[in-house]
Amino acid sequence: MNPISTKKEAFLEAKSGGKKIANNLNGLKLARFKVSKLAIRARYTLLSEKFEAKMKEEKASGIECDLSEVEKALEEIAEKASAEDTVENDKKKVDNPKVVEMRDRALESLGRTQKRQRNEEEEILKPKQRSRRSGGETIAYSREKNDLV
Repeated sequence: MNPISTKKEAFLEAKSGGKKIANNLNGLKLARFKVSKLAIRARYTLLSEKFEAKMKEEKASGIECDLSEVEKALEEIAEKASAEDTVENDKKKVDNPKVVEMRDRALESLGRTQKRQRNEEEEILKPKQRSRRSGGETIAYSREKNDLV
């Protein structure tokens, strides 16, 4: 089970995931546990904060220590969380053309908005102007008609 995932999934997992872990721990016969999903979430938060502080300290000192199984698991979870964060940030950075247009419309001033709306109305109401034909085309047409007669 992945304790860290997207925000929607994290919310749904918080409801069911912590409950599953609590039920599994409460169901053990060898060691007796009495835990709730809130206790599991609090313990995970505490462990992850301690691990992050330890990793910062190790980075600052430049000395690498061997990691315990719990720390390895926390490191793996932290890597997954950071990978998901980068994916989410990349998705947010990609600008959809509609989003860009809406942002531009929201940021334009009142005068520019009114001018743009007037231009849009004029384009809708104004019929396409017919281009005037040159005299050469008219003469060619009349010669063609004369030849047919």
